[in-house]
Amino acid sequence: MVSRRPHTATLDVNVVTVTNGEYAGTATTNSSITGRLEIGSVKRIKTTTGDTIETGKKFFTNNEKIDGATHLTVDGVKYSIVLWQVLQTHSVIWLD
Repeated sequence: MVSRRPHTATLDVNVVTVTNGEYAGTATTNSSITGRLEIGSVKRIKTTTGDTIETGKKFFTNNEKIDGATHLTVDGVKYSIVLWQVLQTHSVIWLD
């Protein structure tokens, strides 16, 4: 039987530290998630900043959205996260 989530990806997450209401610093941490990388036909999507981008790379996962995630690495290839789209049963992470 073929797994629906065959890939393990590493996320780069920027964590901002605030102490007493003031910016104290930023650190980058890593987190692992499982899912399926799919590279297919190019779609036009709107990013959170309102820009439109064309990409055909996406990563399907059952994980909840991780705020501050900037990059996703699968099989040694590092992708920039364009949009983390949360749906009812799963999430789609659009990559550049």
